[in-house]
Amino acid sequence: AVEGHRGRGRQAALALEKRVLELPATDRPIALAEAARLAVGGGGTEDAARMHTVLVQSYPDAAEAAEAALALARWHARTRAGVGTAVQLLEGLILKDPGSSVAPEARRELQRLKGVS
Repeated sequence: AVEGHRGRGRQAALALEKRVLELPATDRPIALAEAARLAVGGGGTEDAARMHTVLVQSYPDAAEAAEAALALARWHARTRAGVGTAVQLLEGLILKDPGSSVAPEARRELQRLKGVS
């Protein structure tokens, strides 16, 4: 995190990502979420997408998974080829936890994407 404050967010994110497996399993999702946030802030959107993918696939029941799925869907939706994947992620997010704090955003994003595809 210190590196992130020094303007080296991507490097800090990658360093944190490398250390995630050394953490207790219960701390890994929040560390991955923080690493992804640092990556985005440092211009590493592809790195963040990779981290979000790991979070969603490896820790689907973690509190951070819903936000990661939303961020990952938005990343995929940047290209026409990724819209289908984005729609699947959003539908899965909404079905899994319709009352989650990110569900309203996911519904809006899904409506927008269905108008695109």
